[in-house]
Amino acid sequence: MKRSLITTFVIGAVVAIFVGVLHATKAIAGFETGVARLVADYAGATRVVGEKWQYVFVLLIAAGVAWLSLRNNAAAGRSRNYLLFGSLMVELLVLSWVCSLYRVFFQPVPCIFAVALAVAGAEGWIAFLRKDRSYLVRAIFANRLSKKEFRRVSNGTIPFDGQPKAYEATVVVCDIANRHGFTTDSDPAGFAETMARDR
Repeated sequence: MKRSLITTFVIGAVVAIFVGVLHATKAIAGFETGVARLVADYAGATRVVGEKWQYVFVLLIAAGVAWLSLRNNAAAGRSRNYLLFGSLMVELLVLSWVCSLYRVFFQPVPCIFAVALAVAGAEGWIAFLRKDRSYLVRAIFANRLSKKEFRRVSNGTIPFDGQPKAYEATVVVCDIANRHGFTTDSDPAGFAETMARDR
């Protein structure tokens, strides 16, 4: 839990810094202007949400999206998250439009970029973790070994190489001649006794 919180804050901070640099250097100014014309009325605004507040919103959104992505990293949870994040982007556009009705200008593009980059950062982190040996051991042996044996494999006490290999195997089969003839007889108890004795 503590590790996921640290990862969440790191991803959130990196995304906030990156979006802040993009916004401050006017690298996305054309896109911001186009979206602002589409959803808000900048000329009619009497108040503008300041740059400092904008960066606070970006940091909070990036950290929240990263936390949710890292928390629900199963396939079903991720598909629900994508729907949630898409609706969050639409809600940011609607928020900007509602603010413009009250003559307040709110630029939604940095927050939308924060959502997209936080999702990408969290997905990249999850993909990186899946290459780790401990994840591979958990995925292969999770419910197939006792807890004691699972700990031995995950700690490295028992060597484990996850690379696929080809092996030759020999199978010895012992069969009773005409065993199907036994089954047609009317003595199932005798058949079971014979089979048990031959083992």
